[in-house]
Amino acid sequence: MIDDEKLTDRIFSPGRAFGDFGAKIYLGYLIGAYSKQALQELTTIRRIRNDFAHQLELNSFDRDDIRDRCQNLTLSQSKIVKAIRGEDGHSVVLTLGETKKEREEEIPFSDVAFEKSPPSPRDRFATACKL
Repeated sequence: MIDDEKLTDRIFSPGRAFGDFGAKIYLGYLIGAYSKQALQELTTIRRIRNDFAHQLELNSFDRDDIRDRCQNLTLSQSKIVKAIRGEDGHSVVLTLGETKKEREEEIPFSDVAFEKSPPSPRDRFATACKL
């Protein structure tokens, strides 16, 4: 993107075209910042976040629907990271969770692996958010 702080603030501020989390998620996917699997995980994270923000009685990850959504957050445990050298010859684009193609390198990505198995829904959510 062009470095224009005033315009960036205008379109990414709350209530603006790309001001909400969902719009930012979709924009990131459309510009190729991450895979379709990452889009799905970010959408799940957004839904869980919104449930906690808008349902004041919700105060635990142990509710069935929240626990089930957290079970779908598996990308952080992926063992595949694609590294693609940018056209400029210096930058590298990393894509998590997709099978590599020709001329792409796989890099182990286990730093965020769960220490206990199975992880709690809250741990799974927190790890997905960190990623």
